[in-house]
Amino acid sequence: GFRSIELLITPDVLDPRPESELIIETALAYLADRAAASHALGRPPQALAAAEIGTGSGALAVTLALESPVPLRLTATDISGDALAVARSNALRAGVGARISLLHGDLAEPLVSSRAPGDPPHLDLLIANLPYVPSDELDAARDAARASASFTARFNEADGVGTPRDLSRIAIAAEPRIALDGGADGLDLIRRLIAELPRLLRPGGVAILEFGDGQGDAIARLADGLGLGWRAALRSDLSGRARIVEIRRGG
Repeated sequence: GFRSIELLITPDVLDPRPESELIIETALAYLADRAAASHALGRPPQALAAAEIGTGSGALAVTLALESPVPLRLTATDISGDALAVARSNALRAGVGARISLLHGDLAEPLVSSRAPGDPPHLDLLIANLPYVPSDELDAARDAARASASFTARFNEADGVGTPRDLSRIAIAAEPRIALDGGADGLDLIRRLIAELPRLLRPGGVAILEFGDGQGDAIARLADGLGLGWRAALRSDLSGRARIVEIRRGG
């Protein structure tokens, strides 16, 4: 389950976390502001162009299609063809299959390559929950998970009980590495996507990206590197930890 929907989850995609609902809440607030601006001018909301990069199970894209207060031209990308098959199934199950275009490719490459040279940026909204676990931390977690799995199996043989910590480690090992591994500092993919934002977001557009615990300062520096006309704000989850960045293009 994720918000109001039930999802098909396979070993090819990340199991959606409740923390990622903050992406949806922030995106819906932005879309509501756009709708209010249209109403203030006495006209119905225009369709906006939105994209999710690295859609995985499609949880975010499907939810956005269902809950958006304005019409969306919504595209979702993923480098994994198997993940896109899961996302397509979830979109169909939720009744929004015709409202999401699914594209195969690395990060925003499918969006950029489909446009002619010199075309202006075209997105009003971009969302992404990209891999952000540092490689060495992921390796350590998986080693611990394998040890916990072995221990828990032996322990269960004795009395049928395993500890929550053992089971959470095993759960990490079950996730696809491609959905978790963010490179040496965990920011490889996020860094690349932020660098692409000037080619993607039109003036007034916003990007909403999730990141890992303790990465907020580094994310803020990456956003600051976009230069004049860009503003970034970190948003915290219910535990008070900075969890997403909202990057806006002026205009």
